[in-house]
Amino acid sequence: MTDGEFFNAVALKQITPAPVLSTSPPRRQLILHYRSWRPPRCACWHHEVPHNAPHPRLQAFGFAVRDARERSGMSIEALAEAADLSARMVIGIEHGKRNPSLLTVLALAHGLGVSPGRLLEFAAARQEPEV
Repeated sequence: MTDGEFFNAVALKQITPAPVLSTSPPRRQLILHYRSWRPPRCACWHHEVPHNAPHPRLQAFGFAVRDARERSGMSIEALAEAADLSARMVIGIEHGKRNPSLLTVLALAHGLGVSPGRLLEFAAARQEPEV
């Protein structure tokens, strides 16, 4: 039987091809397994919150920035321009989604007209949750 006759017979379901035995799972299963893999849990508090939840101290720092901005009567865009940052960056910091560098903290403090310590002391006072 030639290859063409074999494939025609398979297409017409006259014969069934022998199953291919493989020792490794298909590639798609490997990808799904890799994406669903999670590291083992430990006793750290950060495994008790969802993976995408912001860190409590970043939330506290963002609250301090928002509070200082609202007290000074500035909009997000005005603060972003005064601090030479993008509005998306300011929004991310206020929501606790961004981890600002020291230079960003200094720029925010300068744009708000407050000391950097004023912004950081609220976040530093935030306690880590107990397990």
